[in-house]
Amino acid sequence: MDDKRSAPTCYLAEIFEPRRAAAGQSAEVARIRRAAERLSLAGISVRYVRSLYITEEETALHVLEAEEQAAVEQALQEAGLEADRIGPVIEMADEGGAGLRWQLRQPRGDGSTGVASAVR
Repeated sequence: MDDKRSAPTCYLAEIFEPRRAAAGQSAEVARIRRAAERLSLAGISVRYVRSLYITEEETALHVLEAEEQAAVEQALQEAGLEADRIGPVIEMADEGGAGLRWQLRQPRGDGSTGVASAVR
């Protein structure tokens, strides 16, 4: 039996964090990065990529790469966090290199898929 692994996918984890100071964000990112590294050493494919914090919305967006969403959930759990939502994202850049655009595909109750975007 051969071991065929799926290609890693980027996932966006959204966490609402009211009244969280910017300093707390740095510590949170460090916890996520360490948790992902520990899981990778244990054979679970997950890698921390980057984070964004939307100050006006008190929301942190963490991007991790993994073969399965469950690995992202486990990394966040080991970092002491629980995401409000997690979904696969597609990284896009325009030809001029003006920035990266992330799209979160979110299933809706009616069977359709909504898309939320963030620009970096």
